This record gives sequence, structure tokens and C-alpha cells, in this order.
Amino acid sequence: MLNMTIFAERLSEMMFDANLSAQKMADILSIDRTSVNKYLCAKRLPSATVLIRLANYFNCSIDYILGLENEYYISARKECPPFRERLTYLLQKKNKTKADLQRKTLIRESTIYNWLRGDFYPDADNLYKLSKYFDCSIDAVLGRTES
Repeated sequence: MLNMTIFAERLSEMMFDANLSAQKMADILSIDRTSVNKYLCAKRLPSATVLIRLANYFNCSIDYILGLENEYYISARKECPPFRERLTYLLQKKNKTKADLQRKTLIRESTIYNWLRGDFYPDADNLYKLSKYFDCSIDAVLGRTES
């Protein structure tokens, strides 16, 4: 499970260092200010797309933002492919099945199906589960880095 307090602290520090208000951060991320305030108060985690925008803006890894690693900078960042393509690639590369993924992560079968159809991205908690399952970073799960 992800620690929202660490995420809130990291985001607050990065915004402070960049001299960004909640409104300016919201404008950069194309979201409303109340969402940024909820992030800063550790009441909510952002969606995968907002996490990607944050990491791209601050030139850091998603794993850093979420408090899963202490290394700030990311090297050799790539543009994220559609998640359905990335999940299919990871399943094939790691020689895993959808059934095994569902069984070991307890992610609903319908949720995995919707990801593979391209209907939506996983939330932060599911990204964490996927990173543990595939034994890689969240950035690798999303295709921002190779491993």
C-alpha cells in the first residue's frame, strides 16, 4: 500500500523548490486546485496520467514522487506507450498470464480486461501492485523507463 503522507511531503517540497502555488501546479497539470490541495493534505493520490505529468514536469521518477525510492532524477525517460500495449508487453516479457496476474495481485479480472482494452489507466495503488508483481519500478510499468 502506498503512503499518501510521503507523497504529500514530496510534492510539497518539489512545489516549494520550484516556487509553485497550488493554483499554478493545478494549471500545469490541467486539473483543478482542489485536487492539488487534496494531494498536499494526503487525502488523495493522483491518477496515473497526473503522476506522469508530475514526473515529467519535475523530471523525476514516479517512484520518487510516491516515496518508493530516494533517487530523484530519472535517466533515459521515454514517452509512455498506451497502457494496454505496455501491459501486454510486460505479460509477454515476464511470461505471465492474465489469470496469474489477477490471482497474485487480487486485482479484479474486469479491471485487467478494461486495461487491456485501453479503457483506462490503473490508479496509483494498482500501479504499485503491478510494479511488485512484475518486479520493476512504476516508471517501467508505465513504459517511462525500461526497468
